Amino acid sequence: MRAIWRDPDEPCVEPTDVIYRLRSSGPYRAFFHVLKHWVLPFVFAVLLWAGIFVVLYFVPALVSRATFGAANALGYICEPRGGVEFAGIGTSPPFQTKAICSSTGLIVKQGATYRVAIKVDSPWIDGNREGEPGGIQTDPRGFGWSKTKVLQYLGVPYRRLMWSNWFSTVLRVGSTGFEEHLLHLKEENTTDGVIYTATFKPQKDGELFVFVNDSVIGLPGIYDYFYRSNNAGAATVTLQKQ
Repeated sequence: MRAIWRDPDEPCVEPTDVIYRLRSSGPYRAFFHVLKHWVLPFVFAVLLWAGIFVVLYFVPALVSRATFGAANALGYICEPRGGVEFAGIGTSPPFQTKAICSSTGLIVKQGATYRVAIKVDSPWIDGNREGEPGGIQTDPRGFGWSKTKVLQYLGVPYRRLMWSNWFSTVLRVGSTGFEEHLLHLKEENTTDGVIYTATFKPQKDGELFVFVNDSVIGLPGIYDYFYRSNNAGAATVTLQKQ
């Protein structure tokens, strides 16, 4: 590269173009000083803490979902009690919403269509801790985001059916495997009071179980912590073979 000689006695003339004036202006330099020393460090700190939160919260949630899913499929969650076949109408014993999985005592058949009727025997409440008033009153259809409390958002990744309502009613066929049916219930008024109805068609023969959608922890002994600690309510399931 050829050197350019300049007479040392010649006065130095500053550039006068627009770019130079912009870069040497006070507001421009102040902006980049704030960006470098205040804004970017804050952004990097937020991203760092967000990354730590993801690792410490969502990774355990994924592990919990995987371990609970395996235990559920292998038959460690729903306890088989034996069921009876029925030709017309069958009714379960009352099941508790605080139970992680309840047997209806009924056997369903592959390919048959069943009408499900659920009658609430005692009020369904989520967040009903012993000795503490309050909680969210609901029914077998469950409740969505409008009733969800702030702390409950932390439980969403741990919810059994993550994208379905809290407390929505789910039927399971067999204590092992993966067949579960989320019921899309409709409210009906009858002479015996309000019932909630839907239909479903089993994909295999088996004992029928029922549970409500809530958060679980994928560790033996505390699978059902969020069920037994703050759920209240009971209901009866009646099946009618179509």
